[in-house]
Amino acid sequence: MKQMIQRLFRMAISASLLMLLNGCVTTEEKIFNTDPSDEKALQTYVDLALVYASNGDFEQAKSRLKLAREIDDNSARVHAATGYLMQQQGDLELAEENYRKALEINPDFQAARNNYGTFLYGEQRYQDAHDQFKMVADDQAYPKRYFAYENLGFCAVKMNKTDLAESYFKKALLLNVNLYRSVIELAEIEYGNKNYKAAQGYLNQYADIAMLNKFPDTAKVLWLRIRVAIAQGNRTEQMRNVGLLSRQFPDSDEYELYLRSLGNTSGKVSR
Repeated sequence: MKQMIQRLFRMAISASLLMLLNGCVTTEEKIFNTDPSDEKALQTYVDLALVYASNGDFEQAKSRLKLAREIDDNSARVHAATGYLMQQQGDLELAEENYRKALEINPDFQAARNNYGTFLYGEQRYQDAHDQFKMVADDQAYPKRYFAYENLGFCAVKMNKTDLAESYFKKALLLNVNLYRSVIELAEIEYGNKNYKAAQGYLNQYADIAMLNKFPDTAKVLWLRIRVAIAQGNRTEQMRNVGLLSRQFPDSDEYELYLRSLGNTSGKVSR
C-alpha cells in the first residue's frame, strides 16, 4: 500500500504538476527566473517551496510559501503547494483544507485536483479519489489525462471493480503507450481472468518499455511472470524468473508468496 501511494505521489509531482511544479527536481521551466513581476515571483517561490518540501526541507518550504502569500494570499497555486507541504508533514486536515481551497479558487486547476485525488487515495478514500481523478480525465484540454485515467484504474482496483479498472487502464494506454504501470495492471487482470496468452502479451509489452527506458524489473513483475509461466506450462521461463526473484528480492513479499505457492499444484497461483 505504501509503495503504491508513493508511486502515485511521484506521478502527481513529476507528471501532473506542470502548472504547479511538474517535477520535484526536473522541470521544463526555469524556476530560478528573476523576472521582477509579481506573477513570476510568486511562481518562483511556489516552485522552490515544492522542491524543498519534496526533499524534506520543510522550514525552507514554509519560508518560500510565506513570501508567496505576501504577494497573493488568495492564490490557488499557493494553497495547492501548502496542501502538499502539509501532506508531507502529516497534517492531513490542513492538507485537505488547502487543496479544497485551491480548487474553490480555481476549479479548472487540474494539476491541483490530481494531487488532491492522490491525497484522498492515500487516505483510502477511493471513491472520493475516483471522483477527483474523473474530473481531471474528463477535461480534454488537460495534457496529462493519461495519468488521471491510470489513477482511476488504481482506484477501481481498490474498489474491486475489475472491469472498470481494465477500461481505465486501456484508456490510459490509448493516450500514452509507455505507461508501464497500466500495462502490468492489465497483465494482472488478464491473469486473474485466466486469459494467460493476453497476460503474456502485456508482459512482453512491459519488457519492451522497460528495455527502452532502461529500468529494472521489480519483484511484482517477476512474480507475475512466474505465475503466468506456470499457468502456460513454461518451465524454462518459470525457473528463469524464480532465479531472478530469489537473487534480487530474497526478502520480498513476492518471494515469500512464491515459496508458499510451491505446495499449490493447480494451474493458477494466488496473487
